[in-house]
Amino acid sequence: MLTSISHILNQLKISHFILLIAFLVIFTMTIGPLLSTTNMRSEVLEAEHQTLASHVSTLAKALETTQKQEQSQQLQSLKDIIYPTRWNNDDSGYAFLADGATGRYIVYPPTPAKEGKKMVNIKLIEGGTLEQAIIRSSRRGSAEMIHYPHSQPGSDKIHLKAAYLYPLRQGGDVLIAGTYLNKSDLLQLKLYKKIVLPVIASTIFVQFFIFIFSRYINYRENYFSTTMRGRTKDDLYEMDYLAGRNETAFLADALNITQVSLSRVLKPQHDDDINISKDSLQFNSKHNHKKH
Repeated sequence: MLTSISHILNQLKISHFILLIAFLVIFTMTIGPLLSTTNMRSEVLEAEHQTLASHVSTLAKALETTQKQEQSQQLQSLKDIIYPTRWNNDDSGYAFLADGATGRYIVYPPTPAKEGKKMVNIKLIEGGTLEQAIIRSSRRGSAEMIHYPHSQPGSDKIHLKAAYLYPLRQGGDVLIAGTYLNKSDLLQLKLYKKIVLPVIASTIFVQFFIFIFSRYINYRENYFSTTMRGRTKDDLYEMDYLAGRNETAFLADALNITQVSLSRVLKPQHDDDINISKDSLQFNSKHNHKKH
């Protein structure tokens, strides 16, 4: 495995290797805040669920006092307790009571005219309808949390809503309250703006800087390569200066040292070639002169 990775890396140019390392660093820097904001959103959702369950449970305990009253007085007592109960700053948090056997409204503070009527068909994310979940929760005598998409009052936009079903007793009425879960989405958006977006902007700047740097490295590599190929066509004992002050400048020094060394070896041979050429010219000149 390591051998294969090493082989692949060895095939990369220096500039490409730098870009790869930069990408891995940037990916690590970006994925951290993204995971953090996602985890924080989950924690906020869990807190909203717990808060909702706490409100309903507390109200259910307050309703226990009505269970000992006569049937004729019980309904009015339930209304006296449930109607004014509100939470959240905009009074959007409210609870209502439904019949555990039929799912019909018994006490419904937002619209009292619906009391005694059949509940609208609201389909749940978990499957089934809200009415079916109320009847099921009453039969089991256990509370449960359900979710469904619903438009928020004053807006046509659909949001996910959570509702907590709390049977007052097994087979009896069910106390219900809901809350919209878009607060976690708004919080996540704020976190993206304050944390993730600055990180992304910074990484883009770093990536751009590294890209320019890698292009410069490519230029230096090509410059050295072109010069070295050019030297092979010329007399190697002639000095050639390669400017450069970076991590590859040692190549220029190595090339110059090689040129100097080769020039020392080739200089005598070059001188001999010149002398032989001179002698040959003199010989040819004398030979031609004798013929004449």
